[in-house]
Amino acid sequence: MQHWIALVDDDVTSLRTAGYILKNHNMRVASLTSGTQLLDFIKIHDPDLIVLDVMMPGMDGFETLDKLRSFERRLGKDKTPVILLTSSTDNSIESRGFKAGVSDFIKKPYDEDIMIQRIKRVLGEQEKLTQYKVEASIDKLTGLYNKSSTNSLVANAITRYNGYLLVIDLDSFKLVNDIYGHEKGDSILIDFSDMLKDYIDEDNICGRIGGDEFVMYSKTFKSEEQTKQEYHYKSQSSARRGHVHSYRGFCRRKVY
Repeated sequence: MQHWIALVDDDVTSLRTAGYILKNHNMRVASLTSGTQLLDFIKIHDPDLIVLDVMMPGMDGFETLDKLRSFERRLGKDKTPVILLTSSTDNSIESRGFKAGVSDFIKKPYDEDIMIQRIKRVLGEQEKLTQYKVEASIDKLTGLYNKSSTNSLVANAITRYNGYLLVIDLDSFKLVNDIYGHEKGDSILIDFSDMLKDYIDEDNICGRIGGDEFVMYSKTFKSEEQTKQEYHYKSQSSARRGHVHSYRGFCRRKVY
């Protein structure tokens, strides 16, 4: 996977040198010359790492970092890891940086081997952290978001855009477990969750919040006729593959 690095430095020569090194190590680079450019960039892009110069005119690296974190908190975004660039030998700068939460420092002039090792270490740690978060946020049975993640994601989404909140539960599901056993009940939950996944896209949030209860938050909402048509098409496709599951009269939904 090609990592995307936002490189910020007002010194054009230094910027080009660092960009050349990173590209030679198969990294995608966005070259920016000020903290203001970075803040505009981060509004619409999600780089894997920010490499940020400390000493810049107007807005220095520390002020840029502070505004970056405020912006991320406001939007509920995860913190993008930051490595600071400096030519200073003043240890107080590094101390201040680590207290502010930066991941590491890279000294100027660049030592290519050390620079790449530090960047790869930070990227590796970030990938592990992201994987841990994903594993902690997913309902292991269905593959949908779990209750805690669903609540958090929906609460954040509601503050950022209008949408439709659906609360879905499966009628009389307890009888399935009582009569046919929990293994069959789990199978139905998995199949129903797979059906939900067929109807959601990247703008939707869908999670399991209870045994047979699900929540979906969507920017758009399909009409009943559209839903019926898609259900009919997908049901026929499943039938051709030998997987027919009907939930007619078994699912109840509320839209808020």
